[in-house]
Amino acid sequence: MSATVLTEFESIVIATDGGSAGRAALRWVLVHAGDRPVCIELVSAMADEDAETRAEQERLLRAAQQVLQVILPLAEVTLTFASGDPIEALERASGLCDLMVIGSHHASLGHPRRRGIPQRLAELARCPVVVVPGDWLGGRGPVVIGVTADSIPPAVLAFGGREAADMGATLRLAHVWNMPGVGAEDPSQDPGIESIPERQRRALARLDAVATLAEPGIRVDSELRQGAVVASLLEMAADASLLVIGRAQRSIRLRTLFGSVSREVLATSPCPVAVIP
Repeated sequence: MSATVLTEFESIVIATDGGSAGRAALRWVLVHAGDRPVCIELVSAMADEDAETRAEQERLLRAAQQVLQVILPLAEVTLTFASGDPIEALERASGLCDLMVIGSHHASLGHPRRRGIPQRLAELARCPVVVVPGDWLGGRGPVVIGVTADSIPPAVLAFGGREAADMGATLRLAHVWNMPGVGAEDPSQDPGIESIPERQRRALARLDAVATLAEPGIRVDSELRQGAVVASLLEMAADASLLVIGRAQRSIRLRTLFGSVSREVLATSPCPVAVIP
């Protein structure tokens, strides 16, 4: 197995309770870790579980640890059972690792207390977080970066570019735009002014060139759509192996500006989503 995006990560945390979503996160790490030395920590952070439930979790996580050690013989795999509030425990863990991976339960499945943990972790984590749908089975499609039409955050481009390069996949820049609201001036009505679609296409072409220069060994393409942001973005990522989005962050208290679009993408994406601070 060739090395992939994790070539720059020395420490990976898999947040899991041993259930189906946790197994999806485990599959993602197995596919992407490659054959290099890496430290993997399996973290179980469930609040107020009874002794029987905790014993079952421990059994499942020890089995997962054995699987990782067999398939990734160069990996050092450890277990941590955190107590207290799971969000707080996982946020603390995110400050001590390079990458966190967590499976996501569908809205209609799983324990009610656990449904919001992946979304909250993506909002608060201090490192990149990959949220893996519980029914994800793998894939080798393009790596899709959701971009604005004027910039790509360097950390987002670096993460997505490395992922695409190491997988031998296409890097796709995906942008969705909407017409101005009612009463707003539409430049396309003036033949002397560049129309909104033309301006968006030209800006996206510049970003295409930036991405190509940043990762010269990969194929870069771009796609521009008009319409509902989440639906259009997920359509452009329908064949993706990974969807990469950025996360704005306040400088005070390290709390994030996490919009409704990002939350809906995490809740509905059929492929893994990487959220990059």
